[in-house]
Amino acid sequence: MLKWFIVPLAIILIAVPVLAQTSFTGSGDFSGTAVLWFAGTDVTAKFTGQLSLSGSVTLDGQTFRFTAKGVTRGSGEGDSSTMEGVAWGVFTLTGRTETGEEIEIRGGVTGDAGSFTFSSDTTAGAGSAEFFALIIVGDEKIEAAGRVDGEASGGFVPPDDPYTMQIEGTGTMNFHTSSAVPAGDPTTVEKRLPWKLSTWPADLRAELLSLLGDKKSASEEQHGV
Repeated sequence: MLKWFIVPLAIILIAVPVLAQTSFTGSGDFSGTAVLWFAGTDVTAKFTGQLSLSGSVTLDGQTFRFTAKGVTRGSGEGDSSTMEGVAWGVFTLTGRTETGEEIEIRGGVTGDAGSFTFSSDTTAGAGSAEFFALIIVGDEKIEAAGRVDGEASGGFVPPDDPYTMQIEGTGTMNFHTSSAVPAGDPTTVEKRLPWKLSTWPADLRAELLSLLGDKKSASEEQHGV
């Protein structure tokens, strides 16, 4: 029963941070590791992952192909008896368009256990989550939001810390953008997020705000203002 909840939640959310569609399209691969702590039926997870993405971005009516690579990190928590849980992640990717311009993709993602389905062998699963990202190409900045669907497989491995359990996994992602618009004022970005940032862990809140350009709010988060 434990694997039915933890394996897909931890593995899939290792990589949800990559993007897609409308003015930004792409598909990606990932690999990652999740470390789990237990207190009765309560489960806490920390995860890190490596991402790669290829796709296209449209600016001023002109479409450019690009490739990018990056990293993600995040955390999750849940209850293995009720099968309820939620995870949060932040990500950064950098690369170049086919014309040689630098592209940067950064943002956050969140999903809950109710958005996942599992295979019969409990080592694979599929799910979806909400994302929000800032895409920077040269002097152009776009904010994109939507849902990302993913499939992942993996399983438990000998942990680096003997008091934890550890999962390693790989997978692929497909992305569905519901909106993509020129970036707004970075100091008010929290109002444009598709979720309540107050539900996020403090360290990830601060990092996400910094990634999206709201340096003042990020500093306040870090100092508990």
